[in-house]
Amino acid sequence: MQAAKRAEAALMTDAPVGPLHGIPVTIKDLAITKDMPTQHGSKIFAGHQPTEDTPLVTRVRDAGAITLGKTTTSEFGWTGVSHSPLTGITHNPWKYGYNAGASSAGAGAAAAAGFGPLHQGSDGAGSIRMPSHFCGVFGLKPTFGRVPSYPVGVGDFTSHNGPMTRTVADAALLLE
Repeated sequence: MQAAKRAEAALMTDAPVGPLHGIPVTIKDLAITKDMPTQHGSKIFAGHQPTEDTPLVTRVRDAGAITLGKTTTSEFGWTGVSHSPLTGITHNPWKYGYNAGASSAGAGAAAAAGFGPLHQGSDGAGSIRMPSHFCGVFGLKPTFGRVPSYPVGVGDFTSHNGPMTRTVADAALLLE
């Protein structure tokens, strides 16, 4: 709410605004954020509070986006099903009890449910593509390095950060 009030105040005072000014975005719970916990879908990291943002978070915020929160992920992003020991099952928004996809299932479900227009996912072996398909939204696994990954962890040379949205135009906007 505070970020939305700041965005409104910027418009009222004709302050310069970015291309994502005031647009809600969600961040997958594998991307580190300094102002909200990054728990990696694991009880081991429950409540873990990083001291910095990953570059993709800095970039979307610098462009004016408002972070709504973190989306659930399977533990450490290592499974093709939408289950986390920390947060439980992420159900497909179109049919309760159905799988919402792989580790970016929270982003896919949020996009399909209309929980804001822009959602960040990551994909090493289908974690953007499967939830996008299962939830009926658009997802893109960009070329490696197009969106920076930091900190680099195990398997991050195969993992790519990308958009998950309801439209191709929204995905292009977030990717830019």
